[in-house]
Parts: sequence; structure tokens; C-alpha cells
Amino acid sequence: FGMVAFTISGIQDQEVDALIIDLAGRQRMLQERHMKEVLLAQQYRKANSTPTTTELLETLETLLFGRKITVSWANDHEVTVPPAPTEAIRLAIQGQQELLVQFIARSDGFLKGTQDGPGENASALELLQLSDDIVAKADTLVALYDAWASARISRLVQWQILLGVIVGLLGVMLIKQIRAGNRNLESEVLERKQSEQILRESEQRHIQVLDSAMDAIITIDQERCITFMNRAAATTFHISALEAKG
Repeated sequence: FGMVAFTISGIQDQEVDALIIDLAGRQRMLQERHMKEVLLAQQYRKANSTPTTTELLETLETLLFGRKITVSWANDHEVTVPPAPTEAIRLAIQGQQELLVQFIARSDGFLKGTQDGPGENASALELLQLSDDIVAKADTLVALYDAWASARISRLVQWQILLGVIVGLLGVMLIKQIRAGNRNLESEVLERKQSEQILRESEQRHIQVLDSAMDAIITIDQERCITFMNRAAATTFHISALEAKG
């Protein structure tokens, strides 16, 4: 049962790891959408990037500090996201946060500027480059999480193998103990039967000796009842041994 529980726990951890990797990977898609929304807002003054910005920031906070979330793209599945498990992952998340804060500040300035002119084109190119840097950070974060999850799976497999070996050894030891116990029991039963047989044979020989004696022999118990009468006694008292016992 312990091994089954361990395996089930490992499977659940793998599912959570897959969702975390998916969550980190969505940052790339969200940032690309974020960039497009900023460009559309600058051109047409209609697009609203605030929901995307909020989701990007909240996702990074979740990956960094951990919390319970409801994953909408996984059938509203509730998942407890752990804090950043390694120092490398923590630094990658913080680096992405810093770039995202810069992007938000520059995009605000970009949207407040005029639509035409070399300055606006330069700002757009800077935003595109910054967005590409954020996407690259997101890819790095996914790679770090993937390596961490793979290492966890490897450790899980190693533990399962070790537990399997231990369970196998315990099973062999238990079988040996059961077999040894059965052999001891069979030996005791055989010894008991042999002892009972020897006792019966000894009693039979004793009765035969007494029965063949020339003198009259009678044995009585504590209640003065006859328990044995040999043939000589039966002849002397003119009564059979069976009648004497009765």
C-alpha cells in the first residue's frame, strides 16, 4: 500500500509539474499578445492591454511565491503551485519581472506619444526588442522548469526501483520465514506422533507383561475402582477383566 500511495503521489506531482511548465510557457504567448495590443492601441486607440498585463504579472508572482489557482484552460482544475523550487528558476522569474516592468513603463510612454515621426518608430523598435527579450526569458524559464521536472521524475523512478527491491527482499524473507515455520511445525507434529506411538507401544508391552504373569495382579485408581486385572486374577476370582472394570 505504501508503494501504491507513493506512486499515486508521484503521478500527481507530475501532473502539477506539467501544469506549471504550461503556465510558464503561456508567458511567451501572453507577451506576444501584449506587444500586439500595444501596437494596436497606438495605431487605433482601441485595444486594451490591461488584462494581459495583469495576467502576466500575476502569473510571475504565482510562479515566484506559489499559491492556489484555478486553471481555466485545464477544465477549471484547481492547482497548488509551489514557490520557485530552485535558485536558478527564482532568478529567471525575477529577471522576467524586471523586463516586464520596463516594458510596461515604456509602452505607457509609447502610447502617450504621437503616432508618426522617427521618435515613435524608434520607440516601437525598442519595445519590440524588449518584448523579444521577455519572450527569450520565458523560454529560458520553461527550459529550467522542464529540467527540474525531469530530474524529479528520475528521482521518482530511482525511488520506485529501490522500493521495489526492498519489497522484493522483504517478500523473499517472509516466504523463507513461513517455510521455516511450516517445517518446524511439521517436525513438531511428527515428533509428537512418534512420541505418542512409542508411549502406546510401551503401555501395550507393559499390559502384555502383566497379563502374562503367573501371580494375580489387580490395579485400582484413587476411587478404588479396578482399572486392570490380569488373567491369573480373573481365574482366581472367577470374574472376567471386563466385568471387574464394570
